[in-house]
Amino acid sequence: MFSLNSDRFKFDLDGVAYEVELRVEGEDWVYVVERDGVAVYEEKRALRASEFYLPYGFEVHLPEGRLRFVAGAISSFSFALEVYQEDKLYWRSSEKPFKSPTRAQGLLEWLDRQNEKSHSAKTPEQLRREEDAKRLRPALAVDIVFGVLFFFVAREYGLVSAAVLGACATFALVIVDRFVKPDLTGGFAVFGAIMALISAGLALSLQDELAVKLRGSIMGLIGASFMFVDWLNDGRYLGRRFARYFYAFGAINPKRASLAVCVSGLLLVAIDTPLAFTLSTAQWIWYNAFLDSLIAIPIVLGAMWFAKER
Repeated sequence: MFSLNSDRFKFDLDGVAYEVELRVEGEDWVYVVERDGVAVYEEKRALRASEFYLPYGFEVHLPEGRLRFVAGAISSFSFALEVYQEDKLYWRSSEKPFKSPTRAQGLLEWLDRQNEKSHSAKTPEQLRREEDAKRLRPALAVDIVFGVLFFFVAREYGLVSAAVLGACATFALVIVDRFVKPDLTGGFAVFGAIMALISAGLALSLQDELAVKLRGSIMGLIGASFMFVDWLNDGRYLGRRFARYFYAFGAINPKRASLAVCVSGLLLVAIDTPLAFTLSTAQWIWYNAFLDSLIAIPIVLGAMWFAKER
């Protein structure tokens, strides 16, 4: 048996010591046959996912005759070697038969196709999306940091403090974004500033914990209203930025994106509002910091699928 990196099989044939090495080298399988310590055969072949578990054989003509070596999988993580002398099985490293990944073969073939696509010449549209992805990495990192920050501040100092700090941090980020090269807001600087001001006003005016819990629903309704207005204007501002933010989905229609995000926001409000009344403060903090995102992600992904150019 051998590992994914390298292993050796040893056997004797007519008093001659043979050693067969199989290893993965970069993107190739390497097969080496040694006879009495001297390499007599070496072969490299492309390492394709769909062929990884399929038996593979090669022949070598030696003084002991024509030898055929066949390597194949006997489990998900173990392989074996068969040695044939003049088409007659001479030696096998394991008694277990070779297995074929019938259930996973479709997935492995799909991986090969994806790999071929990644190595093929890229279109200008693909290059543009990759460039957009690089520019959006800082904004995605900021989103994650803000979520973690809200969770710890809310847990240690309360919801009101977390709400005020989050609003102030967002507004400060919008200001900083104007003076640094990386895009920290994902193209939503003006929209972010407006929402930050509204959020700060709500956080300062609504000091009750229940009101703070409902602040997200209120902000959701306000955000959905902005998206609806943008939809009426053919997605000229927010829709275009969402189309750029969700580059991985391909070509997205800005107007459809505005409508889809508007509906998604209203759906999240419908989910979050009852929870604000039923969950305790501690439970709501956990929900808002972690579970809320898990619910929002499939909804937003569905919205972007709807918004794709048809």
